[in-house]
Amino acid sequence: MNPADIIGGLVAGGVGDIASGFLGITSGGILVPLLILLGNEQHVAQGISLVAQVVPTSLSGVRNYSQGGHRVPLRWLI
Repeated sequence: MNPADIIGGLVAGGVGDIASGFLGITSGGILVPLLILLGNEQHVAQGISLVAQVVPTSLSGVRNYSQGGHRVPLRWLI
């Protein structure tokens, strides 16, 4: 992976985050087209977008479940 890919990914993620915060849209609506413009295939761009959205959503759900007094086994998280 070259530095241009990393910088491009960070810029695409930042633009998606800003659009999501200001416009109230999902970052995937911006992230997928930007990743395609950066040279990724569509299915790769959609996969990256899904991973970027699923991980934070899952972690917040586990946190809320745990704060509700439920035990969350580490094996389930892994």
